[in-house]
Amino acid sequence: ASDLPIAIEAMMQQTEAAMHVGLIFLGLKVETLEYHPGKTFRLNGHDVGDLVNRVVLAARQASGAEATEVEDLVRDLRQKVEGIPLDAANTDAEAWAEL
Repeated sequence: ASDLPIAIEAMMQQTEAAMHVGLIFLGLKVETLEYHPGKTFRLNGHDVGDLVNRVVLAARQASGAEATEVEDLVRDLRQKVEGIPLDAANTDAEAWAEL
């Protein structure tokens, strides 16, 4: 997540172009983006506004040990955009960790 500060800085600009750049720096595939600050935030057909807000807030407040929370939120965002149910993805990750 070395590009995280750049991604967050871009997303703080609250324009569609800057949000697009920020999402790419988070490692997300952007096929379609509908962004209207405070109103609509759909990425690849998925409503991601609340989750993106959580990523930005956590990243702005994170330091050292809290960086894991930001990485977890970015992973959740990636999974949502890819259409993977969050619970199923976490179960799969736990299953792999046990192997």
